[in-house]
Amino acid sequence: MLCEVFIRMMSQTSEIYSQESTIPYELSQTDDVFLNELAQVDELYHIGHESFAKSNDNLTVFQSNFVQVETCDVDLGNHASISFEDVDDHFDDYDGDTCDQVDCLLYDDHINCGESESDQIQMDHKQNDIRKEDQKEAEIISNFTRETCQCSVFYGSKPCSTIVGVDNLLENRTQCQELSSREKELVVKSQLCTQRKNSTFTSENKKSKKLRMRPSQKYFFHGQQICKKTFCFAFAISQSTLKRMSKSYDMYGLSVNEHGNCKTTPAHALSFDDTTRIKKIIEEYANKNALPLPGRLPNCPKQTVLLLPCDKNVTDIYDLYMKSAKEANYRVVSLKTFRNKWNSLCPHIAVATPATDLCVKCQKFIGKLKTNAHLSDEERHNVLSDYTCHVQKANRQRQLFKDQVLCSKAVCSTTDVTEGAEPCSLDATLHYSWDFAQCVHYPHHAMQVGPIYFATPRKCHVFGMCAEGTGIQRFYMIDESEMPGKGGDCVTSLVHHYFSHFGTGEKHAEIHFDNAVGQNKNNTILGYCMWRVLTGLHESVSLSMMLPGHTKFTPDWHFGVWKIKWRQSDAECMEDIAYTVKASSRSGHNIPQRVNDPSRPVVFLNWKTFLENYFKLLKNITKYYHFRCTADEPGVLICREFCDSEEVRFNLLKARPEAGCLPTVKVIPPLDHLRQWYLYEKIAPFFINEVARDIVCPKPSIPK
Repeated sequence: MLCEVFIRMMSQTSEIYSQESTIPYELSQTDDVFLNELAQVDELYHIGHESFAKSNDNLTVFQSNFVQVETCDVDLGNHASISFEDVDDHFDDYDGDTCDQVDCLLYDDHINCGESESDQIQMDHKQNDIRKEDQKEAEIISNFTRETCQCSVFYGSKPCSTIVGVDNLLENRTQCQELSSREKELVVKSQLCTQRKNSTFTSENKKSKKLRMRPSQKYFFHGQQICKKTFCFAFAISQSTLKRMSKSYDMYGLSVNEHGNCKTTPAHALSFDDTTRIKKIIEEYANKNALPLPGRLPNCPKQTVLLLPCDKNVTDIYDLYMKSAKEANYRVVSLKTFRNKWNSLCPHIAVATPATDLCVKCQKFIGKLKTNAHLSDEERHNVLSDYTCHVQKANRQRQLFKDQVLCSKAVCSTTDVTEGAEPCSLDATLHYSWDFAQCVHYPHHAMQVGPIYFATPRKCHVFGMCAEGTGIQRFYMIDESEMPGKGGDCVTSLVHHYFSHFGTGEKHAEIHFDNAVGQNKNNTILGYCMWRVLTGLHESVSLSMMLPGHTKFTPDWHFGVWKIKWRQSDAECMEDIAYTVKASSRSGHNIPQRVNDPSRPVVFLNWKTFLENYFKLLKNITKYYHFRCTADEPGVLICREFCDSEEVRFNLLKARPEAGCLPTVKVIPPLDHLRQWYLYEKIAPFFINEVARDIVCPKPSIPK
């Protein structure tokens, strides 16, 4: 009864202390793992004090005090009536010897309880953390150390393992376990060959000479003869493995025994016919799609290189192979095997990398560095310095573009931006970029017939105007009969149409475009930007260009997404081309805009002659890559060579333009009659839809 009162009191007291001082209420109510651990600690604590109460017969005063606690009217369920201060007062009543005796008894009882639950739990955790292989190895070492080899042949009653030393055996065993199987076999065979007798007769003495029935083997370790069991333990092998190595040594000597399947063709290997089919389909695909490259590859110097277009990679070609192989019931290999066979059988066929519009300066620098054998160290250092400086300039120009795009996206993510808003109605800065794509020809079919490659179908020019803030690009599709040319008037008219119908009303516009003098970098574009500022359509406009050859930017990404859809589509009229643009982006980032759209038609104006009446021409325009005009300085064009260069101001204003006054309409001549007859005779037969043929390639009214 005394122990039960003591346990109850200590359990409740510890619970009070833990809840009031360290354990949060939520943790004690919801964390089941923590409560289980706390119950285990409580149980261990009670077990220790029960053993203490049973073993301590001399501490009568200590027991009597707790008897008093039991007999008094104390509500043990009331947490406020018991605290650790009361318990400390009980212990303070005893002298130092009694307390020391209590501590010693508790410690001794804890040590003597070797199979206690806490020790068992810790052992279980340790065993769970050890691998089975390590447990088995530890068991082998423990058994051998405890039982030894138990032989008494060589050293009387002493086992040979005790003579050579168990520590030496363990060290050698550990080193052998670090070796590979082939290395270990060589080590064991080298030990066997020194004391192995495999002659025809058992003795050289003629009188006692007998025919040898089996080889004789002695085992040594550090100059001491040992038994087979100790030898196997020292070299970390089993007796069956030792027997196999001994037999291999008798048959093949010190050479490592190899598996029977080594250097033999496995049953699942590709046959000659399977390999031939893979090579044939690669060559047939190359004959249809590849172009010969007048260069050489390092791994095939004597063969003409065939360069495949980059619209399909090796995985796409593998899909074609897998489809045809399944249809013909041939064996299908994995993609990895297909790649390996391609590299070994057809190394002269390669897929081109999508690298276009390369920088001329970079290619010259790379060419000089590749053929630098004739250059001195100083010349080589100068070339490398110039190349590094050029790349750093290009990177700074690129970083400016990235920063402006990020700022524009941040504005659109926090501001309600709507297309077609009134000019200067949004106090923000947005970024735009434009570029021309490579023109496409129609009629176009995914399964294109061969003769049309030698003809010139009808052309469709594509101009992209991208708003990076919203991620939307408008594709202006211009038929060759509607195209006034890729000069300043065409680009300015398309940009004016975009800002008039799809502008978001920002006050400040930042624009990037290609560094093409005829299309973008001309006085017409500069005069149009200053005209927009002077007429109140913008408060400021900045124009920026990247270095030539480093001009890949957002419009090219949108063009690439569209071209993927274009290669897989059929298009015989402008409506079909517009559908491919719309279908290329599921999220609506690519939007087509036809020039002759009845709701928003594009009108080409004579901007060049119109702007020459109000602005002067800028000299040395190709020298600068950054231009800016603001309403604070009307008619002044601020120019910079690079993004970190000093600003230079030019006053180009002749006369202030009137708001709302536009240029005259540009007259676009019709198609030449020879071109019309060519489309009718050469291109019309390739149409599938007769209605589209009559619209795109009608019979000319002018005689041939």
